[in-house]
Amino acid sequence: MTRYLLLILLLMLFLFNVGSVEAQRRIHSRTQGFSFKAKMNNLGVIGGIAYYRFPEPLGGDSLGFEFPIGDFTEHIYGAGLWIGGRMDTSSLGGGSPIALTSVTYEGWSGPYYELYPGTTPGDSFWTATRRDSIPPEGWNEYWGGALPFNPRSDRDYYCFYRDDSVRVSGHVPMHIKVVQSSFAWDESQDSPILVLEYRLMSTWRRTIEDLYFGFFLDGNVGPIDLPSYWTKNFFEYDNNVPLASIHNPLYPSVTPIGLSILETPAPVDSLRVTVRSFPGVGTPPTDAQKHLMLQSGLIDTSGFANLGDIQFVVANGPFRLHPPTDPHPDTLVFVVAIVSGQNTTDMKHNVSRARELYQTNNSTVSSVGRRKRDN
Repeated sequence: MTRYLLLILLLMLFLFNVGSVEAQRRIHSRTQGFSFKAKMNNLGVIGGIAYYRFPEPLGGDSLGFEFPIGDFTEHIYGAGLWIGGRMDTSSLGGGSPIALTSVTYEGWSGPYYELYPGTTPGDSFWTATRRDSIPPEGWNEYWGGALPFNPRSDRDYYCFYRDDSVRVSGHVPMHIKVVQSSFAWDESQDSPILVLEYRLMSTWRRTIEDLYFGFFLDGNVGPIDLPSYWTKNFFEYDNNVPLASIHNPLYPSVTPIGLSILETPAPVDSLRVTVRSFPGVGTPPTDAQKHLMLQSGLIDTSGFANLGDIQFVVANGPFRLHPPTDPHPDTLVFVVAIVSGQNTTDMKHNVSRARELYQTNNSTVSSVGRRKRDN
């Protein structure tokens, strides 16, 4: 497929440009799920793009999100965080705040990664299950107060990345650290639910104003053995759920994919919500343009009146993120659900199910004892 060949060439060029620095990062990939399979890496990317992550590409097929398993139907080419805010970047302070945006993925044309993990042995995926009463070995030493041990599902993955650990050309970091937790439950074949929790923290000395949390999803929904199946997708947004979704109406038996913001630091209904779909590679090219779009509060579902190659972003805000030097530093927690289903009705039901699973599996466990960390 032309698109995948282009991706590999672009990745090779990207790696050549940052290779010596990035080679020191602890970049790993995993597959999450039971009734579904979702690929991810600890650069904050969900979907097929995580498969093409060197130096540790995943084995097996390259499907980013497969449901039902064994059906060889693709759903997500790439997905991840968009974090936009305004911050004074002057060395001495007193400057005018500028609009900045840090993204983990922004479409198949790139640029690719702006947030990276660290270089220590602990900078990998950590695992736990809701049946565990003690944390993995080294948990408290590594995570400290950034992530209390609180497993919620039958397979939790935890990792962290930040936007200032690798110098990325043309990118001005906000000095944000993100702790990502992902949860999957051993449910029936009718409940493909992946819940992602993001804890945002500042690592610098300046407050970030007008912070907006966004989640970008580049969907490819369809059977992978059909030519250009990703160009036959359709976008919908249901504000009552709420749910942004993509399906393939030319193949009714193909399962859809959807994204919903479940929780934010303030009630979702009380904040501006931006929903925007894009044609092809039409995401805003600059940080300032991305931030302006995230804060627009515009629900625009007209990006695709017809079938096409669908990408969309769902955003929420505004917030303020105080730094660790502030008397009251912030940790902002956002929770999203990626869901599928046998059809769109079933998928919408799974949003409610995702919220229920996340909220009810909120155990409080001991911080003593030892288990092995997953490297």
